[in-house]
Amino acid sequence: VLFNYEKCIKLYLNEVFSNTICFKVLYHKDKICKIDFNGNKNLIKIIKNKIDSNPVIVYNDNIHIKDLKDICSYSIPIEKTHMDVSNVLNKDILFEYPENDFRDFLKIIYDASIDRNVKSIDITIYRIGNNDALADILINAKNNGIKVSVNIEVMASGEIINEAWKHKLDKNNVFVNVYAYNTFKIHAKMFLIKYKDGSYLSNIATGNYNINTSNQYTDFSLVTRSWTVAKTIDGLFNMINGGKLNFVTEDLLVTQYNARDEIMDLIKSESHSDGFIFIKCNSIDDKGIINALNKAAKKGCVIKLVVRGACKWIPKHPNVELRSYVWDKLEHSRIFIFGKFFPIIYLGSLDLLERKINKRIETMIKINDFNIKDKIMGYVDSYLNGSKYWLAFNSDIYERRY
Repeated sequence: VLFNYEKCIKLYLNEVFSNTICFKVLYHKDKICKIDFNGNKNLIKIIKNKIDSNPVIVYNDNIHIKDLKDICSYSIPIEKTHMDVSNVLNKDILFEYPENDFRDFLKIIYDASIDRNVKSIDITIYRIGNNDALADILINAKNNGIKVSVNIEVMASGEIINEAWKHKLDKNNVFVNVYAYNTFKIHAKMFLIKYKDGSYLSNIATGNYNINTSNQYTDFSLVTRSWTVAKTIDGLFNMINGGKLNFVTEDLLVTQYNARDEIMDLIKSESHSDGFIFIKCNSIDDKGIINALNKAAKKGCVIKLVVRGACKWIPKHPNVELRSYVWDKLEHSRIFIFGKFFPIIYLGSLDLLERKINKRIETMIKINDFNIKDKIMGYVDSYLNGSKYWLAFNSDIYERRY
């Protein structure tokens, strides 16, 4: 398939790729690339040419779930489990979607909306779809005398409905903010509940507060009572609403502030023969981080990558493995792990894309609870030892391993 970006990309993506395999090529405007299937759906090669020496492989997100099932030929049955959120003020809770029911997560916010001890609720909205449950809960909280502040992303791709949510919240006297300093798109998924007794409850998630996609995407959502995390999130919401952000803790990575430096330092700390780095995200293209990972691998660090979409780093070192999982759920969780023996674990909304690091507000939270750490390590182990995935080779070939 040979095509020109401006004239043909939509035609080919819709008519060729959706019925063939869930890959497409991204590259700079007006440049030409070729995808060669060689008549084998178990093997894909990205052919570089003189014009564009670094094409990027990504999955076609426009393929429907039913199409993915046909392409990938397997699915994993999911049984919904309910989370007991009654003790959420006393312990951290990690939701895993689609295994857990999103309505249990919503119950936490609903309980806060009717709690006389709640002083305020701050939340970001990026994609919530057409379900009105969350908006109604926030309006209910406002009607109950709770201060409610919402940052809603009206420029989220394809989310025209967010204008309607903004109008509905405005109409019901809920404070709505659109941009931080009218500059940065807020892609972070977080809330903060303040109680009159001085306690806090906060949330950092890898995915949106969307009941529909919680059934279709793999995601994590951590609800924590940590005071230090809450104070940093409080400062972040203050920044979103026009104030200044003062960091309290390294337990939260925030782009524009400390995320890049902390990630680079963590990579350097594992740049030795016993080093270990695991990264699961949607995409990677940041040159500085790629260079740091490459140096770490050359110094003996074992690096395991699970990247669903675009990855500009094709591993050329035996210490690095790049996998990609495609099944009937969209891989959406982002997890960073540094270290073999006492691993430092972060999860959140950040993909290692230059535009997201430099031009968006993203958050990653450090996992300190030992039980939750164990749960995440078990989750990661299922990917590192899974038997159904695509494996990248240093010759720009992805091979199906089923």
